[in-house]
Amino acid sequence: MRAMMIVLAALAAFCLAACGTTTPLTECDTSADCTGDPGIGCEWRCTDHNCEAYCPPECESASDCTGDPGTGCVWACVDGSCTPDCEPECE
Repeated sequence: MRAMMIVLAALAAFCLAACGTTTPLTECDTSADCTGDPGIGCEWRCTDHNCEAYCPPECESASDCTGDPGTGCVWACVDGSCTPDCEPECE
């Protein structure tokens, strides 16, 4: 049984390389458990034990960024990526 599981894992890895798929091989407990290429500029995030590719939105200016950047923050477009620009907290 174990030998069959190893063979199936090897075939899946071969398919990842041969087919160019970005689908991860495994379910996850952490993002480090995800395998495969999530795409340029993207990273794997483990959400509800499923690997999901997270790709930051691309932008030309801050007006291209959507969503809530967080309390006390505004969007900035830095090197083509939407980045929260937050006021420093004072004591």
